[in-house]
Amino acid sequence: MDSIATIFEYFTRSLNPQKDNFVSPKIWDDINNTFSKICNRERNIDSILEKDYNRILPQKSISFPPIEKIGSYCEINNDYLNKKALDVLKIDFFRFYPTIILNLYEEGTFSITDNFEIFRHIVTNFEKISSILSDDGRICLKLYVNYYFGKLHRDQAHLVVGRGYQIIEQFTEYDGWIYSDTDEIYIRDSLGIEKELRDHLDTLGYQYEIDYFKEVLILGKKKIITINKDSIGKIRGFQVKK
Repeated sequence: MDSIATIFEYFTRSLNPQKDNFVSPKIWDDINNTFSKICNRERNIDSILEKDYNRILPQKSISFPPIEKIGSYCEINNDYLNKKALDVLKIDFFRFYPTIILNLYEEGTFSITDNFEIFRHIVTNFEKISSILSDDGRICLKLYVNYYFGKLHRDQAHLVVGRGYQIIEQFTEYDGWIYSDTDEIYIRDSLGIEKELRDHLDTLGYQYEIDYFKEVLILGKKKIITINKDSIGKIRGFQVKK
């Protein structure tokens, strides 16, 4: 585990100034090459990756047929467009597309050979690895995991997006649904709704977090204003002119 963390600490110097990408797409391949060198030197890839196939993914009680989508789910309930919504729950999925990639692989929907064992180990041990990294190291780790999606073949990427679409779209059936975008969902709070949502989410088997907002204003796709329980506002999707 320490060897893996060291790799991400080393490549933090390859983050761009905004820290939302690598300076060059080649960095992703450089990280994988570094992993390969370590494994070859140790001559035992199992000891580096600490494989544990029994706990990779839980069996899902809800099944989704494979479908292909080009664009991720992003829809607004027009009843709430440009109107202030009070008492809102936001569902955030963690490592949504990376986990879907693992699910589709385990289901046999598609196969991957490009550094998949490394990717699988990092996704399934993400919190453990992240806990021993610096702030920049965690950014590097997150970028690496998300970048794997961009390395998929086009038809595989469309299957991943399609599965995400199916998962997110389910929540539009809830009374009080406001807005969904890729891996986040906004739903009006009501008596018992949080427990119902958690039961549903736990059945799906994806990692998630639920946050409460006093107010939410949806002004368009990817244009949101939120006020949290401490009355702190956040504006997303708007460019500030200097």
